[in-house]
Amino acid sequence: MTIDEQVALLMQGTEYGNEEIKQAMAEELRERLLEGRPLRVYCGYDPRTTDLHLGHTITMRKLRQFQDLGHEVTFLIGTYTGLIGDPSDKDRLRPVLSPEEVERNAQTYAEQAFKILDREKTKIRYNLWRPHQDGLCLHRAAVPGPGHVPQALGSGRSYLPARDLLCAHAGL
Repeated sequence: MTIDEQVALLMQGTEYGNEEIKQAMAEELRERLLEGRPLRVYCGYDPRTTDLHLGHTITMRKLRQFQDLGHEVTFLIGTYTGLIGDPSDKDRLRPVLSPEEVERNAQTYAEQAFKILDREKTKIRYNLWRPHQDGLCLHRAAVPGPGHVPQALGSGRSYLPARDLLCAHAGL
């Protein structure tokens, strides 16, 4: 498959808001493919329930296209958002789950994802919390399991979107 055919395939079914952004994204993708090395792509899924739903399959099918073209795919399970009731892009808070509920839900996601993604070519990773000199910060860690979750997030729990809790310090 030529680079232009790969770009067309990977851009198919995506929406960027306007034509200028779409063209810029297509050009950046083309440039990266021309480098001749596998791209690393990921998509994150929040384990708010035990089951993935039909909407999740849209992004998983796109990840599979990248896999089929020889690229590295990471299926990222965002365990922290279930713990804080993340309100990102919602008009109401999501329910706050216990660490046990989040871990149980997260355990089911990988097996469900393998119905679409290639098990041998998929990395499963989890977002974790870790201590930092300026307080408890989210670290987008590349670790193989849910590990430790915060025992107490303080009074800010459920009031800030997870994206606002990210540490901006180098190395995190």
